[in-house]
Amino acid sequence: MELGSVGLNYLLANRASGYFPKRLVAPHLAGGALKIAPKTPVFHYPAHVVYSNDAHPDLLAPILKNLRKIVVDQNLNWPPPKLT
Repeated sequence: MELGSVGLNYLLANRASGYFPKRLVAPHLAGGALKIAPKTPVFHYPAHVVYSNDAHPDLLAPILKNLRKIVVDQNLNWPPPKLT
């Protein structure tokens, strides 16, 4: 069961607030049914690429290159900060 949609349905049916992935609420934001509350924190969730050690480098390299480009183009904090 995908609980995000259950919470979103509750939010839409009641005067409530909550934190949801932007991709989930984007249509409701665009349609005016929801709005982003001012001065609320934004949470970023990491994404990880997982592949087999046996993956062919010639196939993997362009995939990783394009994923990095998407991150840069969308200003998603790439490269990540170095841990000290």
